[in-house]
Amino acid sequence: MNNSDPTVAREPVVAQKRESQGPVLAASGLGKVFHQGERALEILQQLELQLAAGESVAIVGTSGVGKSTLLHLLGGLDQPSAGSIWLAGRRLNDCSERERGALRNRHLGFIYQFHHLLPEFTALENVSMPLLIRGLAPAEIIPLATELLQQVGLGERLSHKPAELSGGERQRAAVARAMVGQPDCIIADEPTGNLDEATAARVFEVLLQLRQRHNTALLFATHDRQLAARADRVLELTQKSLRQISL
Repeated sequence: MNNSDPTVAREPVVAQKRESQGPVLAASGLGKVFHQGERALEILQQLELQLAAGESVAIVGTSGVGKSTLLHLLGGLDQPSAGSIWLAGRRLNDCSERERGALRNRHLGFIYQFHHLLPEFTALENVSMPLLIRGLAPAEIIPLATELLQQVGLGERLSHKPAELSGGERQRAAVARAMVGQPDCIIADEPTGNLDEATAARVFEVLLQLRQRHNTALLFATHDRQLAARADRVLELTQKSLRQISL
């Protein structure tokens, strides 16, 4: 990418380095069992994971092996059947649903294969949403959300609704929404899986640039091994557990 590329991230107004104080996200003895009538289906077993501040980790594995289940557990969106999960030093197992929601809003950003932008709101309003939920005043939020949209090359699309954006633009808006609250960690589930190869590479480059500038950890699941190879570590989910591999 060259300096004329509008998606090259500029120096963020709100960037700040985080001091490492142990893992940002960790799991120990993690297990998940789904019950279907009298049948128990074990998806994850005795899984161990630690993610340091600013580190990027890719999770690969065959379809249906449990990558999305793992990310949902680590993001506090589902409860494990066994083991413990820590986010920013707090054990999620001990938190109420309200407390988990507050921790997610403060420390995590989420990106999915499908952008999940709210169709009735503009790009600026969608990106502002996490900070509105956090309780910040609109006067504080608008400059931050605008800056993130400019960083992902959508400075001219602030007032456009999702239906008026291309697939790549919608996913870049989703990246900006995930980053706007300066989370400690981004959890991304196939963040480019719904895009063509060229657009996927472009969106992923934007994500990596923002992650590096904000010193944000990145945990992402992908079928694209070329993208996975750009992470600091690659973990393969197989036989209900994780193992580190080289690509």
